[in-house]
Amino acid sequence: GYSFFYMLLLSVVACTHDVAVNNYYIEQLNRHSSPRFVVIRRIFSGISLLIVSGVMAMVGGNMEVITRRIDNSWAFVFYLLSIVVAIFFIYHLIVLRRPSDDMPIVYRFSVKKFRRMFRRRAVAFFRKPKALHSIIFLVLYPVSFGLLTRVSVLFLIDRPSYGGLGLSPQDLGFVEGTVGVSALIVGGIFGLLLKSRFG
Repeated sequence: GYSFFYMLLLSVVACTHDVAVNNYYIEQLNRHSSPRFVVIRRIFSGISLLIVSGVMAMVGGNMEVITRRIDNSWAFVFYLLSIVVAIFFIYHLIVLRRPSDDMPIVYRFSVKKFRRMFRRRAVAFFRKPKALHSIIFLVLYPVSFGLLTRVSVLFLIDRPSYGGLGLSPQDLGFVEGTVGVSALIVGGIFGLLLKSRFG
């Protein structure tokens, strides 16, 4: 029960952080420097995935072999990641700029106001050209991506007698977290370059 609540809370915090970082990122860029910084952002996003999905998974797997304790091994990995996140948090508090005209927005929530805002944005979205194509893409893409990322892991770790590859945590961390994320970085950069050139 506690684990489920913690994961739910972590998901909300992660989504809030994503939105805040994207908005801050967009505000700091001007129109001419945007494509270059998008590539840089994609590289560092990929590096963070590489460390978490690849390196840390291999560390956890090796700790399992050394200590023969699964719980202690992964607890150590999460403690280590928590320390890294705390260090980056303190670094960002010190380094990130705070504009003098940046004031907090006081927003009083009401159901009526939310309904009106939602209706206005929904109407604006459906009036855009090819809105139906966008909806189909937004619905179908996460399904295929979710199946690929979640079901492929089951295939990789399942025993060969069940039709899987039977990879250890170390091998899984290398295959998915290192090779896979490296391909994701290269593919993302290549896609951004094609988009900036051909639209």
